[in-house]
Amino acid sequence: MRPFRALAVFVGLAVAGCAGTNATPAPSLANQASPLIRVKHDKASYKRALYVLNSASNEVQILSNTYYRQLGTITDGISNPQAETVDSRGNLYVTNQTSSSGDVAEYATGATSPSFTYSATAPLGVAVDRHGNVFAVTGYPSYTVNQYRQGVDRVVASCQMNRPKAVAVDANGNVFVEAITDYGITFFEFVGGLGTCSPTLLLGIGYNYSTFGLALDANGDLIAPYGPNVYVIDPPYSTITKTIGSGFSNVTGVSLNKKNNFLFVSDSGTNTVTVIDYQTGATVKQLGVPYGITQASGVVDAPNAVY
Repeated sequence: MRPFRALAVFVGLAVAGCAGTNATPAPSLANQASPLIRVKHDKASYKRALYVLNSASNEVQILSNTYYRQLGTITDGISNPQAETVDSRGNLYVTNQTSSSGDVAEYATGATSPSFTYSATAPLGVAVDRHGNVFAVTGYPSYTVNQYRQGVDRVVASCQMNRPKAVAVDANGNVFVEAITDYGITFFEFVGGLGTCSPTLLLGIGYNYSTFGLALDANGDLIAPYGPNVYVIDPPYSTITKTIGSGFSNVTGVSLNKKNNFLFVSDSGTNTVTVIDYQTGATVKQLGVPYGITQASGVVDAPNAVY
């Protein structure tokens, strides 16, 4: 286990000299057809789709991820949804906080009804790894990080934490968690997985915001929303490396596509999803109400970046 690191200075010092990138629309998408026109689709089209969480209407809006035309909507099994992700096979996972407890609903590619559910108490963030393991953080009263095997409703590993909110997993099986502590929004790393329940303390970034979205790129860089910002935190995760994108209000989720060339940012403050060139930081497209997005509570692209 690596030694604990001291908390880094918070946002005011950590991002000094890091500026957001100005939005520049991509001309290749300027003359697209009406986004609300439904297109013909088959199972394969759902493997190349953008899933947007509209929590206010308890639905997932499905758009093609080329011209962002409507493919369909999922409402069955969606109840007070908090976050979503997609595994390497194209299965969708949505965390739901129902009146009695909650669950993580799994949807097979192209399905609009759950194919499986994982029991969880007030689940918030969710992530998957390339082996099919499902990771979910739970809220009050359990406050845990749980691991399930794909298609098995049994917790195989669990660690208690102080108010965990979001989770991500890298190619080495390291589990990253965003939690609310006495230091504010704080990041932890379970090196090698949840086996020892002894996380390494990484850094804290402030007190005012928390989200259920967290992502990783192929280099192991953390992509973390914080209010109107999206931060990129490179290893060894001791300070914020840069801010990517600009013009956000309240970022609720981030998703990186499999090739790591596009970052998708959901913003509940403006009810939009912004598509960003991850290499340059330039805005490629912004999706809003004309695309059926009424409350952008989360977003995930398929094929998703799964490690």
